[in-house]
Amino acid sequence: MKNESNLNGLRILVVEDEIINSLLLTELLEIFEAQVVAVFDGEKAIEVFGNGENFDLVLMDIKLPKMDGNTLLTKLKSIKNIPIIAQTAFAMKGDKEKFLDSGFDDYISKPIEKKNLFEIISNIVKKSNILFF
Repeated sequence: MKNESNLNGLRILVVEDEIINSLLLTELLEIFEAQVVAVFDGEKAIEVFGNGENFDLVLMDIKLPKMDGNTLLTKLKSIKNIPIIAQTAFAMKGDKEKFLDSGFDDYISKPIEKKNLFEIISNIVKKSNILFF
């Protein structure tokens, strides 16, 4: 990572059907200087993802219209093996392990806190050796 205090240049696809949550995530990620593209359902995520847009990671809600998060995870990973972080408002003990076992690279529960979001993304970037400027 070029600068440990921000995510400058990191391209993130946010898949979130609730407009308020999408706006909040976009705002938080832009504070860290990430480049964000937000979509509201799984079909649009596949369309944007498959059109050759280059993303470094995906932040995805689990409950989406038209396609659930696990199905979308499988489809996106088949296009490009990219880190995908699950997010859900219905957090329960053991969820993180469940999401990791199903193929997600990490997990964050709502309400999302700025510091926690940055730490999770930073850890994914380091583990995945993502280079961005």
